[in-house]
Amino acid sequence: MIGMMELTVGGEHITTKRSVLCGAFPGSWLDALFSGRWEGALLRDPKDKKRLFIDCNPECFHKLIELCKKHPEGHEPGQPLELPKVPAELEPTHPVRSKHPVLRISFIL
Repeated sequence: MIGMMELTVGGEHITTKRSVLCGAFPGSWLDALFSGRWEGALLRDPKDKKRLFIDCNPECFHKLIELCKKHPEGHEPGQPLELPKVPAELEPTHPVRSKHPVLRISFIL
């Protein structure tokens, strides 16, 4: 699992390592979504087809990336996990508590 992920998240361009999004929570929605298995089914940025489009608040997605970076070797399932703090007005858009419309599964790690 190598390479960089080029994303458009809520209109903002974000580039991060695929291993950051997939490695922190093996077997999770993030792992499945960004592993490469679903790339053909994911939305693309209409202005830049090489970028995946994620309909999410970019501030919240940055928090998710920070959370993943805290667990580079993988979070142990069943162990406590401190979720990132977001302003109350962004809470409904926080990706850790949202559902992905295509996969119809919770984004909870």
